[in-house]
Amino acid sequence: KKEKPSIIFLPSHNDFHIDHREANILIRNSINIAGIGNRSLENTSMCHTCKLFFEYSAELQLEANSIYIDVSKVYEDKRKLLDNFSSQLNPQNRAKTFLNIFLLQKIIAKDGYCGSLIQTKYAEEIVPLMPIKLNDLFSLV
Repeated sequence: KKEKPSIIFLPSHNDFHIDHREANILIRNSINIAGIGNRSLENTSMCHTCKLFFEYSAELQLEANSIYIDVSKVYEDKRKLLDNFSSQLNPQNRAKTFLNIFLLQKIIAKDGYCGSLIQTKYAEEIVPLMPIKLNDLFSLV
């Protein structure tokens, strides 16, 4: 209840990783408990503590209403941060699957593909969980 963010990012509810799907549920429940009361993400018109909710995912399947953010200038920083998850990206002492063997390549490929959609080197996809109001369409260009 102390924090009142204006934007919240959640892992996708469709993420291939069970921990990410469970984090989505945990965050949604926390949002409701921490001041939105009986209001939910499905009824954001009554939300008074947060204006925007977005999901993000490493999945290759893109959503129809996605927004792409150019991350080319900070992509090397992202790669360094991903190194902190080497146990997931380079499984040593556990079963090797297609997902965990090629996860880093999958992330880089998706970021490159999303970048190509907006004519840049790398981009991240976020998906709004509610309609976004624009007062002026031309402010986007």
